[in-house]
Amino acid sequence: MVAIPQTYNHGVRRIIDDAGKRPIATLNSTVIGIIGTAPDADAELFPLDKPSAILGSDTAVAALGLTGTLPAALNSIFKVQPCRVVVVRVDEGVDDAGTITNVIGGVDAATMQRTGMYALLNSNSRLSLWPRILIAPGFSHELAVLTEMMIIADRLRGWVISDAPDTNSVAAVAYRENFSDKRAFGPCFPHFIVRGSDGSDEMRWASAFKAAALVKQHYEKNFAWAASNMVIDGVIGTTADIDYVNGDPACEANYLNENAVTTIIRDGGFRIWGVRTCATGFDERWRFENGVVVDDIIGDSIVAAARRLVDHNITRTFFDDLVDMTNDYLSQKVTEEVIIGGKAWATGELNSPSNLALGKAFINYDLQWATPAEDINLISNVNPEYFTSLFE
Repeated sequence: MVAIPQTYNHGVRRIIDDAGKRPIATLNSTVIGIIGTAPDADAELFPLDKPSAILGSDTAVAALGLTGTLPAALNSIFKVQPCRVVVVRVDEGVDDAGTITNVIGGVDAATMQRTGMYALLNSNSRLSLWPRILIAPGFSHELAVLTEMMIIADRLRGWVISDAPDTNSVAAVAYRENFSDKRAFGPCFPHFIVRGSDGSDEMRWASAFKAAALVKQHYEKNFAWAASNMVIDGVIGTTADIDYVNGDPACEANYLNENAVTTIIRDGGFRIWGVRTCATGFDERWRFENGVVVDDIIGDSIVAAARRLVDHNITRTFFDDLVDMTNDYLSQKVTEEVIIGGKAWATGELNSPSNLALGKAFINYDLQWATPAEDINLISNVNPEYFTSLFE
């Protein structure tokens, strides 16, 4: 209902009715946040412990120089998909332990500024970019680093794509067992081999490729798709040969995937293989990576749209606008096959007179995303009755 001004007026004036539902814009799910080293980088473009943006151009990677972990990781990303990347460059320490300390970072006691991976929390305010896909190639196979990345993921409602140690499958599964969090996507093992600039074979951590593959899926399809079963171009091998036989439960690839480790199979190209999060075995609602992404993006998109109604008067029109706006958005996502179904509603149970008197308003919504076809079963039968066709 239109708000009628109560001020006196002698004459004709126009009253603007600005009520009514608005469309909900879907938030971006494709910004990668990366932490690493690049000692030769242009310090103005990539200052230490500050989020810097690469907006889809692989030429900007040249300003990172050739040494450290960031140049190779960004090169890996852009082999798969040009995209927006938030880069946090940290200084190399006097030894590996010192570098890991710099990667983790925190809050500098002298300057009160965030450092290391904690600088990613400044991305939105400094760059208007919200990194969701979080990686630290060259460091995320270290338990201390990955543990801290989970804190950042919770703050950003993002998803950590990590690497398992580059040893063997048993060690990869043991590494994954350190986590039961839906925001930890299955760590990657083995890793890729590419042709280096000098013509030699060069190992590249798989997390950067998987992150870019996820972006590519979201670009070309939608954010309900995982990165699994995507062929990665520009690679010549893997650091370990993973036994994969389609339909064989005992093969090594199935052992890794069953234990929520993302692997790489060679089957018409080198493919990312695995769709599970580290919540597998602990909270099966969040077993699949795409479910976590869909829930986060839809939820945060609704929250962002609802900001417009903050401090509006709580009336029937207020609830109608909020519920209708949310239902329209969920219906659109059903049409786009992002979700199977979803609806929003308001009831008087939570919206009690005491809550409403305190300015508290509640709506409910539910949804269900599509699960990936991880296990397709074809049932075959022998039917001797077909012999009768010989004499027809």
